[in-house]
Amino acid sequence: MSNDLFIRDHQDHWLLPIEMGVVVRCTFDYGCVLEIAWRGLSINVRIEGDILFRTKDGEKILSGEDATLLTEILLILNQKVDSAKVFKDGKLVLDFSNEVTLAASSSVEYEAWQITSSNGLRIVCMPGGELAIWRPE
Repeated sequence: MSNDLFIRDHQDHWLLPIEMGVVVRCTFDYGCVLEIAWRGLSINVRIEGDILFRTKDGEKILSGEDATLLTEILLILNQKVDSAKVFKDGKLVLDFSNEVTLAASSSVEYEAWQITSSNGLRIVCMPGGELAIWRPE
């Protein structure tokens, strides 16, 4: 299997093809960082804004302003990624094998989230929702 990580362009979003990647680490400060292992690559997803946290039991907004609330995200530790979508309006949606979804929207004031990979891919949600994308060489 190839470990080439390239985003796939769709009409209103890009698909980050990391299905079956496993969340191997979750860290918290004023935001949340997920480390996903996928085909020998390390992919980091950092969310600094509010996070929509959805399970089969309902949904709630988690805020990095109170890091103790973010601990619910530990439910995705060791779970597989079902899909990862980066919408062109700045929204990020991650679905996991245990039926948990994390979603983050853009902010007008700061970079709300970013994705980096050990192969050089970097996606940053700039203030206002514009996306800055650096592709692997």
